[in-house]
Amino acid sequence: MIGTAIGANQNRNILSTVRDTALGAAAGAGISGVTGNRTITAGKVIGGAALGATIGGIADRTGNNVVVINPNSDLTLTLNSDLGR
Repeated sequence: MIGTAIGANQNRNILSTVRDTALGAAAGAGISGVTGNRTITAGKVIGGAALGATIGGIADRTGNNVVVINPNSDLTLTLNSDLGR
């Protein structure tokens, strides 16, 4: 899993990678502390960190854009093709 995290974060902003790794580690510790045998181990924290870094690295590369529409204004929408079936 750590190899996947490294691959997903190549050429990525280091601060974003550190943030996602820290969030994953915190989530791993928090989830292991309230579920199962309630024992927080290094393996669970490292696994959470790797998972957080991997998901963050993949999410940054999706190329999705966020569009915000003001609900108090009129929206003009033009379709360039059929919506499909």
